[in-house]
Amino acid sequence: ALLLAATHCQASIIKPGDKKYVSIIRPGDKYSLDPSRDQCTTIIVGKDATGDGGPLTSHTNDCNACDFRLSKVPSKKTSKDEKRDIYRYRAEYPRYLGTDKGKTYEQVKKYYDWKHGKGDFKSMGTVPYDTDSTYAFIDGAYGMMNNQDLAIGESTCGARITALPVSEGGQALMDARELSLIALERCATARCAVELMGGLAEA
Repeated sequence: ALLLAATHCQASIIKPGDKKYVSIIRPGDKYSLDPSRDQCTTIIVGKDATGDGGPLTSHTNDCNACDFRLSKVPSKKTSKDEKRDIYRYRAEYPRYLGTDKGKTYEQVKKYYDWKHGKGDFKSMGTVPYDTDSTYAFIDGAYGMMNNQDLAIGESTCGARITALPVSEGGQALMDARELSLIALERCATARCAVELMGGLAEA
């Protein structure tokens, strides 16, 4: 049996009975919305540790101001040459605003002045869809799982950022969120997703 938890780039094997990784916040405990406590944890469960023999992956999305809505993004017909818009990463509500990723993102509260094509909701660039149709998937802060049973768990690591996004005058078009969405749109296997995301990140 194996359960792997990786927090802040440190991986640990958790064996049955281990309690040192369990942290419970009880009423009355001192807790603040301190950004330094935002530490996502990737959870991977091997096939020998699950009841049905299927491996699992997931992650906690520890963020004190994120848009936590889940969205069903439908499949759609495309062409290999059709361009797919790429957007700047945005964690807060709404993380995206537009009509091409399902009903969840088509509207925001009326008292906000956000509009598709403006500010964070303006495309930074495009890549070809490179497929005739996309898979449907569940989207959260990152892409989660598609209708081919491909799932992605993300854990952000501290890093020295050397490239600014295109929207800020830099050269970086892709981030982890966009890469996960593209992989779930196009891939039915983990190998395809890894190779696709790696290739797009290096392009």
